[in-house]
Amino acid sequence: MNRLALSRPVNRLIVGALLALLPMLSAWNLMMPNRQVQIGPTLGGVTNEMPVNFSWSSIRDGSFQKAIANRLTEAFALRPILIRINNEIRLELFGELTAPHVVRGAKGQLIERTYLDD
Repeated sequence: MNRLALSRPVNRLIVGALLALLPMLSAWNLMMPNRQVQIGPTLGGVTNEMPVNFSWSSIRDGSFQKAIANRLTEAFALRPILIRINNEIRLELFGELTAPHVVRGAKGQLIERTYLDD
């Protein structure tokens, strides 16, 4: 039997505790936006933070739901790692670059377009 199998109670307890920690980290990030916990590298780029306005017109046109969904996705602590894994899989399996400002250079090296422009 494998020593790292989840049939042992200690391993199950550790995995369960780690899975229970993820929603707690997201809740912390929602309540404390100035002290966010992030696992992995920070993401580049600037996103406009949509204000959460609760009104019938914002519910009707969907901007309230979009602002809430945006806040929840930004609060998820593993988001940068999952985005990086997704980009690496797309690049390795399909040869597809997901960032519009990145180009493939000599020998498959990835270069940001601003470096080429300089």
